[in-house]
Amino acid sequence: MIARLVRRGVQIAVVAGGVACASCAERVPDAAHALPFGFLDTPAPGAAVARVTRVAGWALDDGSVRRVDVYVDGRFAGSATPALSRPDVAAAFPGHPGGAQAGWELPVDLGEPPRPHEILAQAVDDRGATRDIGVVSVTVVSRP
Repeated sequence: MIARLVRRGVQIAVVAGGVACASCAERVPDAAHALPFGFLDTPAPGAAVARVTRVAGWALDDGSVRRVDVYVDGRFAGSATPALSRPDVAAAFPGHPGGAQAGWELPVDLGEPPRPHEILAQAVDDRGATRDIGVVSVTVVSRP
């Protein structure tokens, strides 16, 4: 049995055992698909950093990681694509595709010193699933 609902212009079909969105491109989450995971290596929590600082880490997924989005103080700062050599990650997670090239980095402009900031890294996989992989608080300091 299929029941259809129309709410705010989006048609939703309720099918026995699930829901399908009939007028949007979103995919229904797959319970068998794992979320991406990883780590924010740089900068270290509590670090004193330059105005333009390197944000870096690694990300993996059971499919592939499309990108890592970086946010500063809740605002989008940029994206990086995992493509840097990380033999340590490949050795730690030998069954995951892309482990040898799981590293990513992004130069981020944090603004004028001195000021604290929160940096968040979020991995996005090939199916659109997203997971926070690291949050650090840093302070921009004056550099001569």
